Amino acid sequence: TITSCVIVPVDGDFAKLVSTKRLSDRQKLALECLTDMLIDGVPAPAAWGLPKGIVTVGVQAWRLELQRHGILDKEAKNPSSRWSELKTALMSRHCIAERDGQVWKV
Repeated sequence: TITSCVIVPVDGDFAKLVSTKRLSDRQKLALECLTDMLIDGVPAPAAWGLPKGIVTVGVQAWRLELQRHGILDKEAKNPSSRWSELKTALMSRHCIAERDGQVWKV
């Protein structure tokens, strides 16, 4: 079988998908923590239609691990808000995705 790759031009809107803003130190640490957890993750359900080989972990397990490593402070004034900000920032930069309580790297 012979296969090839075709490059198709995309409208300027694609540039909006890619954030040029750098990750904060905490965002980098959170992503590294997720990467470590994904070693023991579970394959994404086929019904989700994700590329083969995508591995996920539970969102709450990731949150607890971030607290254990001190990346999130569970004693902070509003820990839920800090957690939400961190997760949303990583999602908006297309570093992670979440569905049905599972999270994975994009």
